[in-house]
Amino acid sequence: MDFNRFDNTFFGLMDELVFQLKPEERIVLETVYEAIMDAGINPDQLRGSRRVGVYVGTTVYSNIDNKVEDTQPDVMTPMDLFTTINVINIKADNRISYVFDFKGPSMSIDTACSASLSALNVAINDLKLGNIDYAVIAGIHTNLQPVSVQIGQEGGILSPKGQSCPLDESADGFVKGEAVCCVLLQRRQSACRVYASVRSVGINNDGKKTIGMFCP
Repeated sequence: MDFNRFDNTFFGLMDELVFQLKPEERIVLETVYEAIMDAGINPDQLRGSRRVGVYVGTTVYSNIDNKVEDTQPDVMTPMDLFTTINVINIKADNRISYVFDFKGPSMSIDTACSASLSALNVAINDLKLGNIDYAVIAGIHTNLQPVSVQIGQEGGILSPKGQSCPLDESADGFVKGEAVCCVLLQRRQSACRVYASVRSVGINNDGKKTIGMFCP
C-alpha cells in the first residue's frame, strides 16, 4: 500500500480535509469501494440506503501525544500500560457512511486484538434482527507511531524474539501486524458473489483471572 497516494476528488472530499486524515483512514475508503465492487454491486446503488450498516474494528492509542517517540525502553522510565490504553479517537466509520451516503448503523468498535471480529459479531446480529441488508465490515490496524510498539514492549505483551506462536507452549507474546481490510456481508440468497459463509458468531470474556486481565 502507498500511504502517499489518494484520489480525494473520487470520493468527493476536499483537499483541506484529506490533508488531516490519517493514512489508514484514506486507505479504508479505497478498500470499502473495492469490497462493494468485488461483490458485484455498484456503490451508487446503495447510496441513501438505510439498509447498509458500517462496522469498523480498530484500536487507537488516543492519549499519546505527550509520550516520547523513542522505542528504547532500556533507557526510559517504564510507561504505565493502564494509562496509555484509552478511549478511541477515530471516526472512520462515520466518514465511510458520509462518503458513500449510507444511512444505516455506523460505529467503530474497539476491543483491542479482537476488534474486527467483534465488529463482525455486531454486524451479524443486525442482519439477523433485520435492521440491515448489507454490512460493511472493516478492520484497521497500522503501526505508524513507534510509541504503540514501545507500550507493548514495556508491558511485556510483545514477543521478545519477534515471533508469534499461537497455542504453543513456546509462546512468549505476540507480534503486531498491520492491515486495512474490508468485507461486504449480505444474505446468501441475494448475493451476486459468495466467497464464504458465516456459520455462527459469539463473544465472551474470561472475567477475573488470577494471572491478570491481559492474558488471553
